[in-house]
Amino acid sequence: MKSLIISIVMTAFIASDGRLYAQETDDHRAIRAVIDREQNANDSGDGQALLDVHTEDFIAVWARHYDGKTDWLQSRPRYTYDDIKKHVSSEDWAGRSAILDDEIVDFKHTWEVVHIAIDEDDAVAVSQMEHARNDTTAGLRVTNGWTSLWMLKKVKGQWKFNAAIGPLKSYHEEQPLPKE
Repeated sequence: MKSLIISIVMTAFIASDGRLYAQETDDHRAIRAVIDREQNANDSGDGQALLDVHTEDFIAVWARHYDGKTDWLQSRPRYTYDDIKKHVSSEDWAGRSAILDDEIVDFKHTWEVVHIAIDEDDAVAVSQMEHARNDTTAGLRVTNGWTSLWMLKKVKGQWKFNAAIGPLKSYHEEQPLPKE
């Protein structure tokens, strides 16, 4: 009987695609929205939206990878709020809008929030990001993906990124482009 119950529970979990959103609160949904807003701002070139989702003391820390493993001893600061502000203030910054509009490159950017934990006005979120594009010179479809850890703070009722660490995991794949 115990095996039957475990089988039913596991079947239901797998059938639900392994996600348990039933316990999501308004804060969970707000954090998902912050990540969506940040990614969409990068894609569309909305610098103000990008700044609005980060605290002014934001810092991103990046780690190197060797042979598919993260080397945290080689981690380093990657960028700060001030770096983002300088970047998006540049006259020629348009986010990823140009590459997204290029039908030959066929750039695709996807992301998914795979974990959120909240403790009052502090939270962590883990996201899986992926960029895929055609490298027409090499005749390849190139896909890069990575997992990031985001730290968030609730500031005046709004969730904002306070820090980021990544990539926790990363991958790179190349597939030949179909012949026309």
